[in-house]
Amino acid sequence: MSDMRPKLSTEARLQEARETNVVEQKIILKEIAMKKVLSSVLLISLLFSMAAAKSNARKDAKAPAATAPKAQDFDGWVSDEKCGAKVDAECSKKCQAAGAKMVFVNPERAVIPVSNQETLKNFAGQHVNIKGKLENGILTVDSVKPAAK
Repeated sequence: MSDMRPKLSTEARLQEARETNVVEQKIILKEIAMKKVLSSVLLISLLFSMAAAKSNARKDAKAPAATAPKAQDFDGWVSDEKCGAKVDAECSKKCQAAGAKMVFVNPERAVIPVSNQETLKNFAGQHVNIKGKLENGILTVDSVKPAAK
């Protein structure tokens, strides 16, 4: 036959055990001690995780900003996006007049888009030396001059 008593809190069980049995008293005291240890472990774990999160936030805040690309010298030709690596001065001038964007073609015949188109408007189809920055595959021209022949 099962015990029909209502479930009591730990403190109530301890009071009842004081009145009845020393063995049950020890069991209840162990339960209380284990609950305190478990609570302490959970609290310490929470504190460590919060400290780790704060440490990561500091690292992210102190991370250096990405350095801007440095200016480089480029040797190649000015063409238009239609003609691409087939550099033809007359064709490039016609395409430019029709609204095609200007591009830079390096000696390996790679076609590189240019962000500031106005810097190349007078150099369509010419061999040039450019000082500029290449970032994410796009060339920003600082200065351009015809290449020495």
